[in-house]
Amino acid sequence: MFRLIILFVLLGLNTGAFAGADGNIPIKVEAIKIAAHSYYVEGKSGAASAENQGFMSNAGFVVTDAGVVVFDSLGTPALAASMLAAIAKVTNQPVKRVIVSHYHADHIYGLQVFKALGAEIWAHTTGQEYLGSDEAQLRMQQRRELLKPWVDEHTKLLPADKWLTGDTDFEMGGVHFELRYVGPAH
Repeated sequence: MFRLIILFVLLGLNTGAFAGADGNIPIKVEAIKIAAHSYYVEGKSGAASAENQGFMSNAGFVVTDAGVVVFDSLGTPALAASMLAAIAKVTNQPVKRVIVSHYHADHIYGLQVFKALGAEIWAHTTGQEYLGSDEAQLRMQQRRELLKPWVDEHTKLLPADKWLTGDTDFEMGGVHFELRYVGPAH
């Protein structure tokens, strides 16, 4: 809980800051346990909209004795903060790493929340091309209009701290992770 409070201070946010002009409050993300160390959060069906606040993708996390590994950061900073709150209900371990499945808006716009807490971002090198593209800037502008206040001028596109070129294995807190590159896919 202490880390979540620090997050809000670091980002200059509070629960009210995510409320829309019409009084909407952020969607609460629920963690669903699927294995001994593994949890996921399930987005809503359909395209990103003001109604679903951009919560239209799935994400997950793995709790280890040395920290938490998150898979995708969801589509808004508010959703990422809500995911952090769900993680805090499961463990007091800090988020150490975020693995990005691919650079689409609904998977990356929450990265800044995890980065502000010191998490390391890992992604495949193909994301570098997207980040420098006109498409990335156009998508950000589109989401700022469609998802305001959930995506706004403070939402940032972040590069990975570690760019992966293929299959990668690592261990954290006694849990072995195997990341497999299967080629261009969604």
